[in-house]
Amino acid sequence: MYIAIDFDGVIVEAKYPEMGDLIPGTVEAIKKLHDDGHHLILWTCREDKCLQEALDVLLINDILSCFDTINENHPDLTALYQHESRKVGADCYVDDRNVGGFLGWERTLELVEELERARQRSMQEMLGE
Repeated sequence: MYIAIDFDGVIVEAKYPEMGDLIPGTVEAIKKLHDDGHHLILWTCREDKCLQEALDVLLINDILSCFDTINENHPDLTALYQHESRKVGADCYVDDRNVGGFLGWERTLELVEELERARQRSMQEMLGE
């Protein structure tokens, strides 16, 4: 699954343009999503120096390598849809601005697992299994 993850308010506390503290559970959750085979996209409004500061946080916490792209569509999706979109494409978006706000990493992991199970059931139904 392709998962777009916001930085401020999800990976670190929302204090933009300052750097907030790492949100508890972030490192473990991102590593789990990556290890489970999901394609992770860092999806942030940060640019230039502020973006580099964010990337440094990810690097220091040993999770930068878990992200396939930074503010770009995953190449597989670009190839699938045969064009580049200015909207980052994903199966789900982890953001503090969605209805209800960021639910925390524990609940986010539960929801990703539920979504993945639903996607697998749907694929099985389409294949007649």
